[in-house]
Amino acid sequence: MIGAGVAGLACAATLSRAGLRVCVLEARGCLGGRARSWRDAHTGVVVDIGPHVVSTEHRQFMRLLRQLGTDRDVSWQPQPLIELHDAQGRLTVPMSDCMPPLHGLPMLPARLLHARVHRIRPAIPQPRPGSETLRPANRTAVAGLLLAGDWTDTAVPCSMESAARSAALACEAVLGPGHALPAPETCGLVGLLRRRA
Repeated sequence: MIGAGVAGLACAATLSRAGLRVCVLEARGCLGGRARSWRDAHTGVVVDIGPHVVSTEHRQFMRLLRQLGTDRDVSWQPQPLIELHDAQGRLTVPMSDCMPPLHGLPMLPARLLHARVHRIRPAIPQPRPGSETLRPANRTAVAGLLLAGDWTDTAVPCSMESAARSAALACEAVLGPGHALPAPETCGLVGLLRRRA
């Protein structure tokens, strides 16, 4: 296995549980790929990089956590919200289940006095309209070479769910069916583009 991101580690765990010998190679000194945290030098706050946001809708990722016995380690927020941190403090922005742009209605009473955006290029993919259809499949033209990662075609937007689903799809290519859950119906712009392809 080349790469110890979420997809690589999920593949390794599944293949190992199936009795295969697995070797994981990682270039960095830490595991997790883009799913990691760092301490902000200005605020001292531990910042979680966006791709490892988990929701109850991430069924494949939650299945992986259950298989690993770590599903109870997730700290669930009691309501949908986003927390913004800077040197002046914390602003909690409530969210809703409404379709965009209406999902921001609950934050109208909130007042943001100051914000600083830390853009971490490799952390959050920025898809362009139509690029969703360009994601490569798990299977390649090279015998025995499979791809897994949130950037592959999983029928799910790039996310922790997509990484876990790509691992399950790659494992199905090796072990047979029964590892990948059905893809949820995609909505919004990604769903529209996927249906047109």
